[in-house]
Amino acid sequence: KRLKLPRTVDEEQIHLVPPLNIRSTVGSKGIPWEYVMVGERYGTYTKMLLDLKHSDRVLDIGCGCGRITRTLWNYIKPPGEYVGYDCHMLLLGWCKANFVTKTNFSFDLFDIHNVTYNPRGKVQLKDFELPYPDGYFNKAFSISIFTHIIPPYDDYPEKIARVIAKGGLFMPSFFFQENEPDFPQEETQNRKNFKDTGKGYWTLNFDQHESGICVKKSDTIALFKKAGFKLLDNRWGGWSGKRDHLENQDFLILEKQ
Repeated sequence: KRLKLPRTVDEEQIHLVPPLNIRSTVGSKGIPWEYVMVGERYGTYTKMLLDLKHSDRVLDIGCGCGRITRTLWNYIKPPGEYVGYDCHMLLLGWCKANFVTKTNFSFDLFDIHNVTYNPRGKVQLKDFELPYPDGYFNKAFSISIFTHIIPPYDDYPEKIARVIAKGGLFMPSFFFQENEPDFPQEETQNRKNFKDTGKGYWTLNFDQHESGICVKKSDTIALFKKAGFKLLDNRWGGWSGKRDHLENQDFLILEKQ
C-alpha cells in the first residue's frame, strides 16, 4: 500500500527539522520536505511493524538528529516514554536542544567508538553497557546501526536484550547478503557494490569497513537468537532487488523471550 507522505513541513514542527549541515550527516542533503518524507516513511513502518502504542516505552538505538523522533513526538504520550541515544555529539546535541517541551522524551549521549561516526570515542562497544534497568523498554528499534558495526557485534544484541521486557519487540535494520535461499532475484538499480572481506561479512569500503556492512541473514538471526530473541518476521529492503519493499534496508522483527 502506497503511503501518503507530506510535500511540505508542518509549521508546528518546522523547528524539529535540523539545518542542512546536520541533516546531511544522516544522508539527507535535499530540501526539508525530503528529510521529513524519509522520516515519515521510517516512522510509519516503525509504528506498523512494532505495533507501537501511545503508552509504549520506546528505545531508539542510534537516534541521530531525530528523523524518526519527529514522527513520534505527538504519538508517544505519558505514561509512554521515548529514549533516544547516539554517539554523535553534534546530532544528539541538536536533539537535546530542540526536543525539549515534553518530559517523556529524553536523549543520552554515549562516547562509543565508531570509525564512521565517532572515531575519537573512548569507549569500545565491547566495554559499553546500556545504563537502563532490566526489561525497562517494551519496544526498541535501530535504523542503520548494525550496518556500521562489524559482526558479531561485541555482545551488543545481548546488551540490548537485557533492557527489553519479555515479550517486547525489537526492529533492527541490516544489509543482508545475496546468497540466501529467499533473497529477491528481481533486477534493480539499487544493488550496492559490497565486497567480500573473507571474514564473514561484506563491506562497501576496504579502507573503512564500518562505512557500510552487509551480513548473512542466517548468521545474524542465529546471533540474536543466542541473545534471547525470537524471529517473528523479516522484510527485504529495496537495495536487494525486492520491488515490493518497505525501505532501502532489510528489517528483522524480533521478540524478546
